[in-house]
Amino acid sequence: SECRSHDLACACCGMPSELVVRRSAILRFAERELDTRRPLLPRTLLRDWVRRCPNCSYCAPDITEADSRACALIAEPDYQKLLDCAGLPQKVNEFLCWSWIATATGAHDEAAWARIRAAWICDDARDAGTARLCRSLALESAEAAICAGQLIAEGGGHVELILSDLLRRCGRFDEAAAVASGGLACKPDE
Repeated sequence: SECRSHDLACACCGMPSELVVRRSAILRFAERELDTRRPLLPRTLLRDWVRRCPNCSYCAPDITEADSRACALIAEPDYQKLLDCAGLPQKVNEFLCWSWIATATGAHDEAAWARIRAAWICDDARDAGTARLCRSLALESAEAAICAGQLIAEGGGHVELILSDLLRRCGRFDEAAAVASGGLACKPDE
């Protein structure tokens, strides 16, 4: 793996901070799980998928970009509560903060993926209850994305595969089987 450092300015507050970018060769070779996570995904890379401004606490995949709504949302009490939820890994809080902004700005597809990634971190921390909650929230975001015409995955059957795995991991087995059957009816690629 390799690291590079860049200086950047937060889109919400303008304060500069350092960005460390990590890359790993593992990503090119590992097979994906049903929810698209690569089994050998280094935790350091997952941490880099959302950033938090050290000054204003804006959380996003790229804190150098934000619309005016996102900058206003970070002052909201609900956002502030999410920043430091007791008992959760800090990176889970940051992914959930990003999902909250994405939901509020109508980017339901991005909110779904932020919540799925928060669940992965909970899996690594062996916190099954919070992982299930994050996946449940991801399902809500995915359904909102589908209603809004936003893609959470491309290709026939891929959306159903992700949804059925989220449902399965939430213990909603009958729903998971029904969604999986619908995905198989699309005759997806292997």
